[in-house]
Amino acid sequence: MGHRLSKVFTSYEQKEAPVTLNTLRNNLTRAVQAGLVQAPPSFTYTPASHIKYPDLNNRRDAKEFMNLVANKYTYLDLERATPTDLGLQAISENSERWVVFALNNGADPVRLLEVSIYTNKTMATTLMDTYHINPNGNLANGKPMLLDLQSYGAEIPEWFLNRSDVNW
Repeated sequence: MGHRLSKVFTSYEQKEAPVTLNTLRNNLTRAVQAGLVQAPPSFTYTPASHIKYPDLNNRRDAKEFMNLVANKYTYLDLERATPTDLGLQAISENSERWVVFALNNGADPVRLLEVSIYTNKTMATTLMDTYHINPNGNLANGKPMLLDLQSYGAEIPEWFLNRSDVNW
């Protein structure tokens, strides 16, 4: 009984994961067309050699993707969520492979970097050093990220300000 049930769940995840990903992509497209967000730059982010890039045709990866999307603490609202939201969720889970997956599926790299600066130093450093996301880049509204952080009176971490590639 348990084995048959397991096969049913596996089949469901492998079918549902691509549909869910398409929903996230469509939401991003709709938001860009409505002028709500700026289209992220088209760029392929290559994961570090020690990281296996996710494949939704793989049973384990499809299950992991569905668990990430439906995390009981931070459930993504699929009516509005975009690949950027998936990337933010992956940052909170400290999962570099899913951050790269989100980036390759249209996530806004500057937004992911902005959030990781405050919440996950390791991920922020990875985004800047490994994936060459420019900390001096622009937010979706066109404003420079660093000025935007300053205008909110945010306490920008010392480690970030001391980086040689940050033009403060």
